[in-house]
Amino acid sequence: MTAPSLDPRPLRHVLAGAPESAGDWLKLGLLLAARSQVPEAAVLIRRAIALAPRAAVAWESLAMAEESLADWPRAIAAWQQAVALRPGRLDSHLRLARALSRMGEADAADRSYEIAGRLAPRDVALAEERVLNLAAAGRRHGRVDAYRRALALDPTLAPAWINLGALARGEAEGAWRRATHLAPDLADAHNNLGTVEQRAGRLAAAARSYKRALLLQPDRADAWFNLGSSLQNLNRIESAVAAYERAVALRAGFVDALLPLATLLNYFGLLDRATAVNRQILAVRPDNAEANRAVLSALVFDPAIGGAGIRRIREEWCRSRLPSATPRFGHARDPERAIRVGVLGGPNLRGNTHAFVALPGFEGLDRRTHGIEVIVYSDLPAEQEDGYTKRYRLASDGWRLTEKDDDAGLARLIEEDRVDVLVDVVGHLGGPRFPAVARRPAPVQIMDLALGTSGSSAAQWILGDPLLTPAEHDAHFTETVLRLPLAYCYDPLIEMPAVGPLPAAANRHVTFGSTNALVKITPSTIRLWAKVLQAVPTSRLVVKGRGFSEPRVRRHFGDAFARAGVDLGRVELRPWTAGFVDHLTFLNEIDIALDPIPYGGVTTTCEAVWMGVPVVTVAGDRMAGRYSLALLSSVGFTEGIATDEADYVARAARLAADPEALAAVRASLRAQAQRSRLADRKAYGQARGEAFRTAWRDWCRTG
Repeated sequence: MTAPSLDPRPLRHVLAGAPESAGDWLKLGLLLAARSQVPEAAVLIRRAIALAPRAAVAWESLAMAEESLADWPRAIAAWQQAVALRPGRLDSHLRLARALSRMGEADAADRSYEIAGRLAPRDVALAEERVLNLAAAGRRHGRVDAYRRALALDPTLAPAWINLGALARGEAEGAWRRATHLAPDLADAHNNLGTVEQRAGRLAAAARSYKRALLLQPDRADAWFNLGSSLQNLNRIESAVAAYERAVALRAGFVDALLPLATLLNYFGLLDRATAVNRQILAVRPDNAEANRAVLSALVFDPAIGGAGIRRIREEWCRSRLPSATPRFGHARDPERAIRVGVLGGPNLRGNTHAFVALPGFEGLDRRTHGIEVIVYSDLPAEQEDGYTKRYRLASDGWRLTEKDDDAGLARLIEEDRVDVLVDVVGHLGGPRFPAVARRPAPVQIMDLALGTSGSSAAQWILGDPLLTPAEHDAHFTETVLRLPLAYCYDPLIEMPAVGPLPAAANRHVTFGSTNALVKITPSTIRLWAKVLQAVPTSRLVVKGRGFSEPRVRRHFGDAFARAGVDLGRVELRPWTAGFVDHLTFLNEIDIALDPIPYGGVTTTCEAVWMGVPVVTVAGDRMAGRYSLALLSSVGFTEGIATDEADYVARAARLAADPEALAAVRASLRAQAQRSRLADRKAYGQARGEAFRTAWRDWCRTG
């Protein structure tokens, strides 16, 4: 058979003599289309339609030409004309549906698919195409109704169930559970089901779902992160750390996983590793407040960086990272007028250590006598407030909930309140609220309960005392040190357990101990404690820490003690106890508490003293290493205060060698502390009030 000729000249010759022949114009158009001359073909087919507008075949031909030209709006218009003229033609409805779907008009496409389905009710491929059109609409536009319609047509479409669950939270669990049954080898379904179970508090079930997802797809960083989160909430901390580590190994810069990983490593006392992770976070998000705070706070643990070095690093960080401010204050410069003191509490004004030690200073402050009005700025949501929060409220004249304010908004609020003296009792660099202080919202700004300089010129003062911040350390601070008689007050605020008998009397050996955070138990500390154990050969050491419930942490610290030459049979690494009273009762098992270096105890020192346990400390080279010096001096227990590490070892050995003297200290130390300035909240409040007034007078004179 001879192939048909694609030579257009004969048809052009015919049309020259009969230009009104719609059929010949259509034939010529189709011939040119066959020759891939589609634009010219479309022009000729439109001429045929102009002569015979009800010719369905011409509209169908034009629609196909427009499809070839990818002019989908014109193709849709042509197919619509075609199906109107020839409604029983399946192919036209189907091609119109496809064109509409391509343009994102899923509802119109579905109507065409529905008509096509009635013309071919047994066409399985057509039915699947209709479902996929709706599923694509749901995926493209986040349309719940499109997925529901798709699943009404085909309830076995597992990906649609997965996506429906992601969009319709109320239907999520049912949708994702259905997906896991339809496609048990689909990792998405198990991972998503786990998130629903975790939100519902079914943590063990969530962990199982994440593990199933990871069996199917072991390289899913998001599933490893989700597993870590569920395990952390189950208090399976070591397994959570392993999951987070796997997540960040699979996805570099995975900040959502790096943040909890850094927190847990720090909690374990694995400071070097935590700092490395925080630096990974800052490489991706340089402004992340939590990581900045952690890196800057970690400086106090490094024995190679003294107070002057800490200042240098923090000052440079503040200069490069924090907003600068050139405020103009309209406050009346009357040094003796009533002043408004703002207390920046961030998220801390509840039952934690920071709030615990700051509270006596405000409860002991006679606001009327000092002419002081106290306004508290708290980020703590109302549902998280507790008994300590209520006491802060009673010690204040005004309360501002600031959890929804960013740093700039918080600074504006402080300005609008016309605060004269702003006191930051959070004191953490980089956050959670220090950037608001950097905006200088108040004429006078004071750092309180600090562990070192802020490094920022925005804070003019830092509270200290003659021992905590001696004059020779002034160069460690960008602030001016405002010295109180004692910059700390300890009020237990609860009924303390009874002091027990000296453990050595029953044990026939001295037990040294520590309840400090594990992050303070640095290699330098372990080497120092090893020398104490060598100096007192029959002694034992008990270290209590939150991370010691985890084998990995026990191995880490056990290896460190072994490297320092300690027989591990003499060291007990005790997990933390749940209740605060149980924690204090543990101190009845210790004869002598050993302070860590270079960051010593603060509240832990006070707790030991209240339980009759003498503390051995060494006067440090930084503010964070001198609290025990100041606290023990205020109580009058100077036997435990060493001038250097050799003296530290000698004093520990001397105390251990005299059980009778130890027993006498144990019997009297609490009462001695209760009579001291350390426990005098009224004197502490008085001193703080005078300090605030001194700072205000200075600004009135020189500001």
